[in-house]
Amino acid sequence: MTELSAAGVAGDNSEREVFEHALELGVAFTEYVDVDSFKASLGNKNPHTEDGFGGRSEEHLVALLQSGATKNLKSYLRNSQWPAESDARRNQWMNLCGHLVKAGGGLYQELAKDALAQDSEETLSLPPFVDSEHLHSYHLNQHGIHTAKEVITVIANLSPDIIYCPLLYPLVCLFLHYMTPEACFDCVQALLAADRTLYLAQAKKNNEATALVLRDLAKKYTKQAYVLVVRSSKNVDAVFEPWIWWIFKDLPFQYLVRIIDSYLLEGYKVFFRVALSILILFTKDSNRRGSRNSPVTNISAAISRFCSSMPYEPKKLLKAGFSIRGLTRREIHKLQAKHEAYLRSLPATDELPAVASTLSAGQTSLSHSFNGPSYLLKTKTQILTPDMLHALWGWIPIRLTLKKLERLFSSEVDGTTLRTLYTRSQHAQHTILVIKSTDGSIFGAFCSEPWFTRHEKNQPHMSFFGTGETFVFTMYPSMKKFPWAGATVQTRGHTSDHFMAGDDTMLIIGSGNGEAIYLDNMMSSCRSTHCDTFVNEPLCEAQDFSCQVVEVFGFVD
Repeated sequence: MTELSAAGVAGDNSEREVFEHALELGVAFTEYVDVDSFKASLGNKNPHTEDGFGGRSEEHLVALLQSGATKNLKSYLRNSQWPAESDARRNQWMNLCGHLVKAGGGLYQELAKDALAQDSEETLSLPPFVDSEHLHSYHLNQHGIHTAKEVITVIANLSPDIIYCPLLYPLVCLFLHYMTPEACFDCVQALLAADRTLYLAQAKKNNEATALVLRDLAKKYTKQAYVLVVRSSKNVDAVFEPWIWWIFKDLPFQYLVRIIDSYLLEGYKVFFRVALSILILFTKDSNRRGSRNSPVTNISAAISRFCSSMPYEPKKLLKAGFSIRGLTRREIHKLQAKHEAYLRSLPATDELPAVASTLSAGQTSLSHSFNGPSYLLKTKTQILTPDMLHALWGWIPIRLTLKKLERLFSSEVDGTTLRTLYTRSQHAQHTILVIKSTDGSIFGAFCSEPWFTRHEKNQPHMSFFGTGETFVFTMYPSMKKFPWAGATVQTRGHTSDHFMAGDDTMLIIGSGNGEAIYLDNMMSSCRSTHCDTFVNEPLCEAQDFSCQVVEVFGFVD
């Protein structure tokens, strides 16, 4: 057993402490880690648990968090020398996440019991917001990988609004190296719930926009590197598109955990700083190998290889990124908003032209996930694009994602009378109503009970029915879900549970000071306004509208 001395925290005159070898003791990592795999990743380097890490660091970190001394805390984390095998990292990460939001004790076990009740190790599958090309589990063993899938499933069940979040799976796997599934879940929930700092982009356009943000930052802060990219590629945007995977896929594990130390305090901007540092050091390395600023053959692959065999120590990589002056969170937010708006303005079939997005929702193979998404592309629809179908699949109750989507009614085929709509779809247990108005707006509702129920409820007058799973949504010009307000706010009176109602003269979804969706018997004099049930904005740009196409979908085994 090796003994290693460790210096105290900078400025701490306490005695140097001696730590035993955590890998030998089996306490540096959890039971979910393949320690031999980790050792192999070190090559000829010997693992060392507490190099440059003081024994009182956890107390010091907590004191800094409680004091609100953000500047000191940033410096403390940025300059840390804690190796990946440090036993203290699990407490460090939990403390940093716990400072954001503390999830209730026992919540994970409660949720897991429901979410995983019908799944076995063989049948457990991943939700569609996961990127099938980037299932990076690092040094987790098979038990760890299965546990990561369980945590992701529970998160998906609790947060159906997540459309596309490719970093969630790698982050869950990273956390499981150092903590229990319960603590991992709490940490992820803290990152998802944080409102003052961006930690996770949760929609496709949000993620795509980050590549354009990095491109602009590189042009401003790493001009020499940007010039090299321009000289080396005819498609500059394509070089920046996979930038986040330079960090989460290509960099060695020992570098990644050091980056996460600062990310958990400072948020997504840390990734931009690290990416800029990679570009700076890559350019420096390229200039040393060849003539100054000469083009690099296949620069995308070259950057990836450079990261994988990073010739600089983690300290050097981080220092280069954190030394960039003038880069602020405000600037990043402005660029992000600008590029998201640009991407939203593009036609649905022409997003990020000439850039092959890592996961184009609805276009990639989702065989790693449940059966539903693999069938989505075969769904007959004249309204919904693959992106829209993918978004819907992330919003519906997770138990239904095991089924296929089938079109039951189309006004283009079946005519525009409500009576026919009811006849075609009324026996389906759950339905999705989708409307395209004559002004081009696309919106609709997930209906939680069969429309046949109206016959039972309309005695003697038309009455509302349905459950709190009902929600309304918009798809174009923007994607947004409006769930039942009663699940998150205090009851707003008797209209708070007015989910669904209908007869041969009208169909209503959501009520109270307006209707989220109102269709007349011929689908020609319709409207959408705010309503108390969903506290929604009008779903259609013109509140009074006429339907161009109406479709109803059901779920089949």
